[in-house]
Amino acid sequence: MWIEIFKSGKHTDSNGRSQEYSAEDIVRIADNYNSRILDNPSLKAPVVKGHPQSNEPAFGWVERLGRRGNKLIADLKELHPDIIDQVKKGMYRKVSISLYADQMLRHVGLLGAGIPAVKGLADVKFEEMENIVQFEFEDAQSYEQSEYSDVVDENEKLKAELETIRKETRLKEFREYTNKLIDDENGPIITPVQGSLLVDILEMAFDRDNSLGLDFEEITSSVSRVREFIESLQPVISLSEFAKKTDNSFERKNKFIGRNTSPERLKLHEMAVDLQNQNPGLSYEEAVIKASK
Repeated sequence: MWIEIFKSGKHTDSNGRSQEYSAEDIVRIADNYNSRILDNPSLKAPVVKGHPQSNEPAFGWVERLGRRGNKLIADLKELHPDIIDQVKKGMYRKVSISLYADQMLRHVGLLGAGIPAVKGLADVKFEEMENIVQFEFEDAQSYEQSEYSDVVDENEKLKAELETIRKETRLKEFREYTNKLIDDENGPIITPVQGSLLVDILEMAFDRDNSLGLDFEEITSSVSRVREFIESLQPVISLSEFAKKTDNSFERKNKFIGRNTSPERLKLHEMAVDLQNQNPGLSYEEAVIKASK
């Protein structure tokens, strides 16, 4: 038998505390109760007279809760014949409920002359109701699974966004690292093309480390080993090669000064040196042959 026991709106409890209950709260109260008593039938709320502290004696039990519009309704079972007779005689027309702190139904209290805290509920009549929305365990499970699925999807979305940010930060660090190698003050360790390849290699090394559960800064990690190898390389072009060469043409031209050399040979030597100065790639022997012609 179904009766109305609660509804949405602002209500004040026996301790004078006011609280607003929405239609969603009505659903949650019913959902919570139905799923919990299915797991543990001993949690069924009793039907009592008034609001006894001990929740007894029980004149029946709340088999399940449902919703009709903005009303919370209860299906009462195992009602004592005396309470059925007293309700029919009009001795108990109003109803009130007691909730635990977690919104679990504690009991349904039938009121005689007492004034209910929740106004606007239908008088108690033990009858079958139509247009009842019930919350059986299957419905509750489906509802919970739907909520859980939404949470999982949102969590996966946030994880993907976080991973994207981490990857962008990581690649930026790798690029800064390779740029330092390209712009090394002692000469470039790698070329720009090699720099792009190195960024890819470091990212692949990170993926391997990540799959093995290694920290980025671990000495044994692949990323660290790649860096160690790169940093052991020497500049591909030493800046010392571009240092200005010393002009030793005077030394070459005057290498026979003070020696007993014939004027003809000395003149040939000077001509050969002049040719070398004009043609840096020309060997001394080639210059001599060319000067002697």
